[in-house]
Amino acid sequence: MSDLRAALGSPDPPRLWPLLAAVFVGGALGALSRSALSVVAQGAPWMTLIENTLGAFLLASLLGFSLRRRLPPWALAGLGTGALGSFTSMSAFVGDAAGLAQSPAWAVTYVLATLVFGLLAGHAGLRWSLPLEDRMLERAISAPQEET
Repeated sequence: MSDLRAALGSPDPPRLWPLLAAVFVGGALGALSRSALSVVAQGAPWMTLIENTLGAFLLASLLGFSLRRRLPPWALAGLGTGALGSFTSMSAFVGDAAGLAQSPAWAVTYVLATLVFGLLAGHAGLRWSLPLEDRMLERAISAPQEET
């Protein structure tokens, strides 16, 4: 197999066990953090909205940070997949939305708020984590060009 990788010019994949250990530890920490916030909020659906919005911001920030700085694969796996993957919760989101089903207006509002706040938080996290020079370059590239 290493001969095939050498022939194709592909690097060796990251070692699996450090990645799994990082996801395991990060997942435990993320789940404990989410659980602690839910206990404080006494199971209110708005807490899942806050957790998922914060998770979107932090995950996008991690992405922006990792675009400019080489993070080890185990750090990305532990923080992104492990900690933030378990901190945010699709199952709690669906459960909360279903719990609000007796009032369809509240259920729809909750679902839309989660989507909108998640997208805005992700955008803010990415913008916040990119260095100023990246933002300036992005503006220069996206600015309309004057015709001469």
